[in-house]
Amino acid sequence: MCRFGWSADFGHRLAGTCEFFENALLLSVLHWLPEPEEVLAGVCAMAGRVFVELPEPDDATAGGSRVGPDLEEWLRLYSGRSVRLLGAVPAHTSATRRLWVLEGPMERRPRRAYLGAPVWRNRFLQRWDGRRLWFWKDGEKEAWTPGVNLWTLSKMRCAGADAIRAETAAALGAWEAEHGPHEDRNLWNVLATAEGLKWFDGRCDGAQDGLAGQLEGFGK
Repeated sequence: MCRFGWSADFGHRLAGTCEFFENALLLSVLHWLPEPEEVLAGVCAMAGRVFVELPEPDDATAGGSRVGPDLEEWLRLYSGRSVRLLGAVPAHTSATRRLWVLEGPMERRPRRAYLGAPVWRNRFLQRWDGRRLWFWKDGEKEAWTPGVNLWTLSKMRCAGADAIRAETAAALGAWEAEHGPHEDRNLWNVLATAEGLKWFDGRCDGAQDGLAGQLEGFGK
């Protein structure tokens, strides 16, 4: 979980990285935002499926709504994806609200590996076929490990920072026990996955160690 004030600008910056989520939830949130179209477009650019819940256009008590009046057409227009109605769910300001899933194949060319990484033109290619993600780097097809770059998460004030600091150090120890000294000990070489943190071999020209300072500031 992230304690982070999401904005359209941040969403577009994140969508410009290689970060990708199989599923994203936008439940009863878009109608409160000043730029719901921009937020929706940013999330849909980096997720295989996006689940969206919205109040009905005539729900005057929802407050601040800038979405509609044809909700399904609005979703289709600003997401660029296929729109499928799943049904209706109970709501606190009306009897129900409709729930959609935005889905379908997509292709994207991120320009950064993670937040703050150097910009690369035409280096990365991702294709979502509706079930899984395919990834190319410098024209070479590579295996894709679902997860989020830890440097990206460090910019999003994630909860459980103390546990993440400890797990990062432990995961590094396990990696070095198998492979030897890691030559690029930085959080951008760590991936947060469903199975835990995973280090990658990010070799560089000279040894550097920014891990201690990065971990100290993680989540702050």
